Amino acid sequence: MSYTVWKDGRRIGRTRFEHSPGGRRRAGIFLPSEHGRTVLPGITAMLPALMAFGQLCRRKGLRVDDDSRVNGRALLDAFAETPEGQAVIQAVKHVGAIEIRDSRDQSVAWESLLISDVREIRDLASKRRRTAARDLPRADETTYFISATLAPRLRPVSDERGVGDMPVVAR
Repeated sequence: MSYTVWKDGRRIGRTRFEHSPGGRRRAGIFLPSEHGRTVLPGITAMLPALMAFGQLCRRKGLRVDDDSRVNGRALLDAFAETPEGQAVIQAVKHVGAIEIRDSRDQSVAWESLLISDVREIRDLASKRRRTAARDLPRADETTYFISATLAPRLRPVSDERGVGDMPVVAR
């Protein structure tokens, strides 16, 4: 099934969510539209921003392995004025404006979403592993990857169509 991805009412790309690692998690190659390529830098900034923010928190001796919303909020409140915190806040604004639509053009609710530039992932891995970038596989062209955890499906009791486990919300 093909899904379209929208930001601020404009289509920015599509995906097939060809990988389903389990439960409500989905992942796949993200194919941006022409407009999508113009907004992707703000969206793909999320992963590097989270990595830098995590490093800041670890330097300060704070737990980053607790992924509860309460802990995340406490960490961000503590460091919202830092450059790392500001980068996360800006990326959240971009990602929070994303809408996923299924092949019926129905909105699909999500709990978490990340669109990443594979080159950025490669660079982060290179820095983290202290491996020369030339030792890691190269991407000849820009490739984007999307991953999402979908919200639980909202289905009225009388709905017996059996449209699957994809969460759908009214638009």
